[in-house]
Parts: sequence; structure tokens; C-alpha cells
Amino acid sequence: MILRDENVDLMNRFLTNGGMSIPKLIFWDAENQEVLADWGPRPKLAAKLVADHKAKNGQLLPEIKEEIQQWYNKDKGQSTLKEVLASFPLK
Repeated sequence: MILRDENVDLMNRFLTNGGMSIPKLIFWDAENQEVLADWGPRPKLAAKLVADHKAKNGQLLPEIKEEIQQWYNKDKGQSTLKEVLASFPLK
């Protein structure tokens, strides 16, 4: 685990819409000093909810927070788990 604000050069390689969103998982091969995969800051379906909301309203309105929270409560982390596991560079 690395801290975002102490690793700005690395984080700048993985911006989300121009910003340093968290959480951001970066699978790093320390031996070869290379990135194997990355994930984040949210599951694709949750990201789509946010993008659709912004496209419809021209901005992110406060009610999107409740909508996203309800989505996370219903999903129970399953989308995150599936996406993170699919990101692992398994041999």
C-alpha cells in the first residue's frame, strides 16, 4: 500500500477524469518496477450511474450520493470484488 499524496508521480499516471480519485488499486511488480493492472475508484456500474446522472443534469447533484449509497448497499461489494479479482494478473 502506498499513500496517494506521497506518490504523486505514480498517481498522475492513473487519474480519473483528471483527478486523483481514491480508492485506487494499482498492482505493482516491485521486482520489475512495473504496473501489472489497476482498478478504481468505483465499480463500472456505479461509475455509469454517476456518468448518467451528470449527463442528465449537467452536474452532480446532492441526490446522487444517496442513489450511489443505495446501489452500494444493494450490491454488497460484489461488483467491486469481481472487478478487482478480474484485474489480478494471474498466471
